[in-house]
Amino acid sequence: MIPNNIQAIEEPLHLGCLVKKYAIPGKMDLTSQWIEFLRYFPKLKSGNLSMTYGVCWHISDDEMEYWAATKVNPADQLPSEFEHRSLKAHEYGVFLHEGHVSELSNTVDAIFKGWDEAYEYQPDFNNRFFFEKYGPSFEPQTGLGGVEVWVPVIKQ
Repeated sequence: MIPNNIQAIEEPLHLGCLVKKYAIPGKMDLTSQWIEFLRYFPKLKSGNLSMTYGVCWHISDDEMEYWAATKVNPADQLPSEFEHRSLKAHEYGVFLHEGHVSELSNTVDAIFKGWDEAYEYQPDFNNRFFFEKYGPSFEPQTGLGGVEVWVPVIKQ
């Protein structure tokens, strides 16, 4: 499997995040986390609902964080339940997720288990995260459309 394209984030991406920790393996209640995120969303000064992010940050082999997030100004005051986080400038392999959002883990598994080792870009395992980007065509009511998975990459 190879990315649909390679894109660079030229400057750090500043995010306002509702952060939750999850055990690996374990049940991740991401739906409740997103519902909570949306409840606080009106309090975000510069947030944009047409572009949200789900960041999977691996803390260790048995624990990860999931950030329900939107781009914000680093100077914004956030609700007390939120944290400022940022993703560094880097190159990313971008994969389109074609199915329902509940099937996103299948796409992620296919990316990491089926990466073409001959491809000129490889996952950058020095970065222990990837993120989901929910664009303007994503329909939260149906769980369909406009979802990409971004994986940090390095050129071989």
